[in-house]
Amino acid sequence: RARGMNMDHNFETAYFAISEDMKHGSPLVCSYPACRDKGVKFLYCAFCKDTGAKRQFRERHNHGADDETVRRSSQVSQTPTETPSTS
Repeated sequence: RARGMNMDHNFETAYFAISEDMKHGSPLVCSYPACRDKGVKFLYCAFCKDTGAKRQFRERHNHGADDETVRRSSQVSQTPTETPSTS
């Protein structure tokens, strides 16, 4: 369960759609309605193969790339799969 969320926000009801070809910095939207309504709070890190908080993404997940490279490579994938959310 994510910190500060209702008990029904869990691995079965809240997840991110992440595809195998998702680009670094792609926005992730939680499947849980209350999270989805609040907008994007997580981005995908292609180096870690994991989610990263949007507000700290550049500091924690730039992995030596400059900001322009990260920004240019960011795009939403069209073929998602389900991954548990930690939002």
